[in-house]
Amino acid sequence: MIDIGYIIKLQRTKRNMTQEELSEGFVSLSYLSKIENQKTNANPEIIQLLCNRLGIELTDTPDAQIEEKCRKWVWYAV
Repeated sequence: MIDIGYIIKLQRTKRNMTQEELSEGFVSLSYLSKIENQKTNANPEIIQLLCNRLGIELTDTPDAQIEEKCRKWVWYAV
């Protein structure tokens, strides 16, 4: 299973956003870092706010499909 923090980090870097830009106004920089590095389980409301700022939707897409999309994105980003 892929962690939402991984997806948030990928989407943030894909959009050339800094952690400061993403976290501004509703979450501390250290908390965002912990979410992205899977060191904490974030509050669902915070996850929704981060996803909204990134313009991504939380869906019921099976984890395997999400993981495959992330792998493809990483491959093209390299």
